[in-house]
Amino acid sequence: SVLRANMDKVHATKCRIEENSIEVYDVWRRIEIREANNISSDRRRSSWSSLI
Repeated sequence: SVLRANMDKVHATKCRIEENSIEVYDVWRRIEIREANNISSDRRRSSWSSLI
C-alpha cells in the first residue's frame, strides 16, 4: 500500500537523519558561534527591519 511505502520511506529518512545528526549538530554549533560573532551586525539589521 502507498501508506506502507511512505512509512518505510519515513523510517529510512529517520535512520539517515540519526546518522547525520551528529554532523548536523556540529554544523549548527559552528553556525551559532558565527552568529554570536555577528550579533552586533544582526542588531543593526533588526533595528532597520523594525523601522520598515
